[in-house]
Amino acid sequence: MTTAPDPTPAKATAPAGVLRGRVYDSAGRPLARAALTLVDRAGRQRALASTAEDGTYELTPREPSSYTLVVSATGHHPRAVQLDAGTGPVVPDVTLAGLGTVRGTVRHEDTGRPVPDASVTLLSASGEVVATATTDPDGAYTLGNLAPGAYTVVTSGYGPVLADVTLDEGTSREVDLNVGQHDTD
Repeated sequence: MTTAPDPTPAKATAPAGVLRGRVYDSAGRPLARAALTLVDRAGRQRALASTAEDGTYELTPREPSSYTLVVSATGHHPRAVQLDAGTGPVVPDVTLAGLGTVRGTVRHEDTGRPVPDASVTLLSASGEVVATATTDPDGAYTLGNLAPGAYTVVTSGYGPVLADVTLDEGTSREVDLNVGQHDTD
């Protein structure tokens, strides 16, 4: 008796213990050249890889164990994924959130002229310093590689000026600041 071939295509599987997956951005697009580091429980690097143009990667740990897969890509928030590379294949797909930017110009409130060398600090919602910058000769500043969240932009040296800003994933926000008289402390 002859049986008909199975119309369902066979799924490609990785050999036992191999980590094979894909890295995406938050819009579902594959991320090329993302860096992957496999770290064991003792904090030792066990394997390194980069994603291909289609976002795929493959890592082969030396032994079955629990690992942390750290994934990073330019312009995206890095991510750590806990996984167990046991006797079967592991296929962890990873999505990375885009990073944001706060930029703007510091100007004198009376003259409207740019203020060079002004200190600009970005604080988290809990008050921790996240980033700092000094304005250029045109009064411009950029604070980059920021995770989504609520922040406060603060200038100092001319009396503190504060502005609240919320960043969504991968967004850039313009925050211009007008400062007054120079501090004499």
